[in-house]
Amino acid sequence: MTSALQTANEKQHRSRGFSKLWVPEYAEPLEDFFLAELESAQAWLTELPMANISETARQVLEALVDFNRQPIPNEVRIRVAELFQQPVQYICQNLEKDYIDAALPLTAKNRRAIRLSQELYAELAASYKVFILEAFKHRERNSKRLVAIAIHRAITGLSKILHLATLEYEQYPDHIWQEIHFLYSLAVKNSIHRMSVQDLSKSTPGSSCIGDLYKRLLLYVLAAPDCLRQRENQFIYGQLLDWANFASLNTPDTNGDNSGQFLVRLASDAPPHHLSFEKRKLSKRCRILDTHRLVSHLNELLASIKPQPKPPKPKTTKDKPTDAIKLSKSILEHLIVNLSGRPKRRFSRTKLGYTLKLAVGIPHVHNLVKASALQDAAVQEQGGGGSENVDWLDQHIPQNFGHSDEPESDWSDSSSLLLDLDLEGDSVVPSDSHRGTMLEDNVQSPWAMNYSQADAEAYECETRNESAGGYCIDWGDAKAPKIKPGELVGIQSHATGKHFGVATTRWVKNTAKNRLQMGMQLIAPSSYAVEVRLDDEDKISCVYNGLLVPESKFAKIPLSLIVPTHSYQEGDILWVNSGNNELRVCLTQLLNATTSFSQYQIAGHHPQ
Repeated sequence: MTSALQTANEKQHRSRGFSKLWVPEYAEPLEDFFLAELESAQAWLTELPMANISETARQVLEALVDFNRQPIPNEVRIRVAELFQQPVQYICQNLEKDYIDAALPLTAKNRRAIRLSQELYAELAASYKVFILEAFKHRERNSKRLVAIAIHRAITGLSKILHLATLEYEQYPDHIWQEIHFLYSLAVKNSIHRMSVQDLSKSTPGSSCIGDLYKRLLLYVLAAPDCLRQRENQFIYGQLLDWANFASLNTPDTNGDNSGQFLVRLASDAPPHHLSFEKRKLSKRCRILDTHRLVSHLNELLASIKPQPKPPKPKTTKDKPTDAIKLSKSILEHLIVNLSGRPKRRFSRTKLGYTLKLAVGIPHVHNLVKASALQDAAVQEQGGGGSENVDWLDQHIPQNFGHSDEPESDWSDSSSLLLDLDLEGDSVVPSDSHRGTMLEDNVQSPWAMNYSQADAEAYECETRNESAGGYCIDWGDAKAPKIKPGELVGIQSHATGKHFGVATTRWVKNTAKNRLQMGMQLIAPSSYAVEVRLDDEDKISCVYNGLLVPESKFAKIPLSLIVPTHSYQEGDILWVNSGNNELRVCLTQLLNATTSFSQYQIAGHHPQ
């Protein structure tokens, strides 16, 4: 069986003017083909084993492949194609569990589920493309409304294929943009691009027009989906259809302001790009996507977002946070940045090919930073130099609020040493989860618990290029840990020496099977392992592993604290434990937030 997604060399039947639209060539007619009549097609679909997703997917895909290659009356074709909408959506929604929320690189099972979904959408889109070609070929009367429906459905199917490619962090399939541009142009030429069509997708109920579907897709690829996690990616894909009417698509105006404008070449097989990147002459086959009104709308939504109350702590270990993605400050800021102007590179990149040691996630970075500190402590103890050190927690969180009248203030002891530790029993928690441990004040800290040396091992990789702001690296051999966009990464390099810097993954792309290319943005060149807990009245709080980022006025890096996302909020007062010294701080400003971690600027806090 060969599906539409695998038929780059398959023969096609075309009509004049439709050379950019892929449709399969008709095969030998089958006698009594069960999809040639509406009644028999309905009966067959009702007998599908819907509880068995794999078998249902196989039967539906085989049926669509045969259906698109049989000469069938055009009116019957589009009505039967409409019958396939529900089962295809049902199958693809059930296949999501095999790849959604998967860490990268994706497994073979993840990829098979995505590929099967793409094949189903490709064949369903082909059914409507065959109808479109036949309608124009035979100049069928009274078919304008049906052509609008067919173009709407075909663009929807092709959009799903493209969307699934972004969920896999793959390049866009060849010729897909060429077909999408052609279908939109065909709708505009026949004045049906604004015609309202009922949308059969459960994720976007109601109706929409071809123009909004097309603009949604243009906005979606401009929103840098390779910088987002899969659920954020899905959320934005669905949300942009409601916002598409805020963007306008116009013919080029060479005398106008080019800021916030993106070029679409309707005759190309390429996605849109910012107008300032274009060097060629603009033609009548070009359109300008203007996002000024949309960005203004997004800024209004951003200003209206109020701080949400901190979610309640889970009552049991079985309670898990919801996976639902909501419109958040971070998502809006991401859209505003990517849809408002030309992308700017802050630093020039150099191809040097250095080796980096990396760890993924707060728990593993925390372990590596702590292990490095323990090694330094052992060296200094052997050399007798430990007494020359001062406590870095006191150094980095100054007493800028005045002296305390309390004789035993938390700030009075500046002689304790972070590195003056019991090396046999002092360590960090080997937690694979961000969930903290409930501790009372008189219970032994997790710093005193043991951890395996394997929890402090780093993954080595080579940089493709680097700059003062980050790295581009290859990722994905058998030893590489799984990773997602927005994840916290600890970095040890020639520049940081023994220190571990911290960075976040900004974008991810697949370059080959099980191989990734990844961009990392540097947050700070050094960090310290700490444990944090809320300063609550009950003196019982959840203890989390965290990282303290020291201030650097030269690099304009403020003193800040990195903690698991959603664990705290601005204004919270925390206790920060460096090992044998504990100080009180206030979270003054949220600097960075992803689905993996939050970074807050902090200041020393003393009770009034």
